[in-house]
Amino acid sequence: MSSSLEMIGAEIAAVLAAVDEQQLAEAERAIRGTRGAITTTGQGRSGLVATMTAMRFMHLGLAAHAAAEATAPAITKDDLLLVVSGSGATPVSLRFATVARSVGTRVVLVTRQPDSAIGALADHVIHVPVETSVQPGGSLFEQCALLALDAIVRNISLSIPDPVTQLRSRHTNLL
Repeated sequence: MSSSLEMIGAEIAAVLAAVDEQQLAEAERAIRGTRGAITTTGQGRSGLVATMTAMRFMHLGLAAHAAAEATAPAITKDDLLLVVSGSGATPVSLRFATVARSVGTRVVLVTRQPDSAIGALADHVIHVPVETSVQPGGSLFEQCALLALDAIVRNISLSIPDPVTQLRSRHTNLL
């Protein structure tokens, strides 16, 4: 078991080391500069990463929504759409990005394929350079996409006084 953990850890470390810090910084500036809401989207497990990121943004006190949820409002020019798509061409995510661009919304894409249909629409692209993996499916991309977005969340949290208390105060209390 530990050899699998070590291999997975090594893969994640290698991919994250290759993520461009400038791309992360540009996406972070776009997120911080959003006057409206941040809406996240992705399909399948990438969608779960997008939803987890929306939750983290909400915990930071940012207006954040997961696209296609019943409570997600219409997207506007003051908003930002964050798309997580390994291929950069997932049909539903491409449609969302197309609609967002048509109303003037800025788009940030997290992908392993920056030269893609969604990449062409995006204002900012975070390239997560996954080529091969010992893991099945898109696991390595999804893991690294989440960690790259968590790095942005961490950076934003550093500008919040007493972030642990602030985040805790926004955590659900209905459970």
